[in-house]
Amino acid sequence: MLCIYAVYAQSIFYGISGLDDFIMLVQNLGFYRDPHSLITAFSKNVFFYDGDSYYRPLLTVSIVIDTLIGKGALGAYHFSNVLYHFIAVCVLFNLLKNLDFTKNKAFVFTSFFAVSSVISQAVAWIPGRNDVLLGIFIFTSFIYIIKFNKSGVYARLFTAAFFFAAAMLTKETAAVAFFVFALYMCMNRTEDFGKKTAAFASLFLAIIFIWYMMKKSYSANIDAYNLFSIFKKSIKDFIPVTLQYIGKIFFPMNLKVVPLISSFDKICGIFFTVFLAGLIYFSKAANPRKVFFGAVIFIAFLYPTYFNNPFLYEHRMYVPLLGVLIVLNEVSIPCLKKRHMTVFLCAYFMFFACVSFINSIKFQNKDVFASSARVESQTSVSYYCSFLAFFDLKLYEMSEYFVKKDYYSASQKQRAGLEHEVVYIGYFEWLRGKFDAAEKILSDSVKKRPNADGYSILADIYLKENKFDLALENIKKAIKINPESEAYQKFLIECVKRKKIMLTAGSPNV
Repeated sequence: MLCIYAVYAQSIFYGISGLDDFIMLVQNLGFYRDPHSLITAFSKNVFFYDGDSYYRPLLTVSIVIDTLIGKGALGAYHFSNVLYHFIAVCVLFNLLKNLDFTKNKAFVFTSFFAVSSVISQAVAWIPGRNDVLLGIFIFTSFIYIIKFNKSGVYARLFTAAFFFAAAMLTKETAAVAFFVFALYMCMNRTEDFGKKTAAFASLFLAIIFIWYMMKKSYSANIDAYNLFSIFKKSIKDFIPVTLQYIGKIFFPMNLKVVPLISSFDKICGIFFTVFLAGLIYFSKAANPRKVFFGAVIFIAFLYPTYFNNPFLYEHRMYVPLLGVLIVLNEVSIPCLKKRHMTVFLCAYFMFFACVSFINSIKFQNKDVFASSARVESQTSVSYYCSFLAFFDLKLYEMSEYFVKKDYYSASQKQRAGLEHEVVYIGYFEWLRGKFDAAEKILSDSVKKRPNADGYSILADIYLKENKFDLALENIKKAIKINPESEAYQKFLIECVKRKKIMLTAGSPNV
């Protein structure tokens, strides 16, 4: 508890970053102030608009509780984040012991997890609590699955199912736990294996089905076209994304508030993957089955990250780190003296704690957050906000703040490289109804530097004005620059459909 407090106590006095927490704690604060929201949260998606596909009611409930207790004070939300992290660490310690870690090893690994730099975002950033809550529920459910598998006591299975249901209502990633738990039971067969497995599968699949029906009722579904494009992209990004996260776990010197694909992290990932594989190979006591199981946990719980590039948020590593700990438990270095190992671990622990302390400062408020994003990720934060605003006008003011802050604070020389900012400044003019100004800004921008987003937004402007030929011309230019974009291809189809409908209706505007 002391090490967690030392690293994260400062975050209790933080504000908001201006991203997801802006929507939650500023735009929708009225909802959270109502005690009835503890119930109605289960009939709403996270961001309260029709196009939102995230159904995470327990995240909403946690925010409602903090709002009612703290009366909207930001310190209440940040305090809860630190408290949830402490609870998750305690549960993890218990889980590792149930996975047959020695008490000393469980303590060491749990201590490193407590100050792990790669998950500092989950504690310092209010919306990051979703992964912390997921960790609490998944770790607890796993403990009772282990106990059920060993004892056959069905009360423990129902307890595991209860926490699994809570995990599903916290984040959809929890569905992966079904396969992880099933794999554990298969790898650790006991008496009445068939009977236990049937009961486990029936109960957990029923929970997933009920969750799916609730999600289908209260949030938007992803259509088949998007699912295909997401799957295709996940295959392409599997290796580089995995390597990037491995690199950040062991050498967290490139942490970012809005992380992008990084060659440095991939190189670190390759180095530590090869190094760890070598240690396992030369560890005589290493159990290949447990190494495999740990690797499966790591990859399986990390899979949503493969679907959400280019932003590889670090807080998503919270649960996957369990797999890394299981793999590390199989490593032994007999040639290294215990005294030397203790010194090394203490130094490494302090290194992690210091990096986590420094990294958490980036989430202090929206100005510090934006400045960090500008230095670390170039235009990523303003581009990200503006991209969201393109689909959800609730984010308009927040997006404009970041974009104009970045653009007007830059020198004339720097502005030449801020293509996204110029594009979205034009889009903001369109939102205000100043179509001529928007068209002029965007047209001038793409003439100086052809930009797929600029052309696509121009196409959107022309489509809304029923200028189909101009819309088609611009979206084709966007596709020429970025032919792999399924979104542009889909927009092109929409333009063609709309033009055909208007031609059929005999509109004079076509």
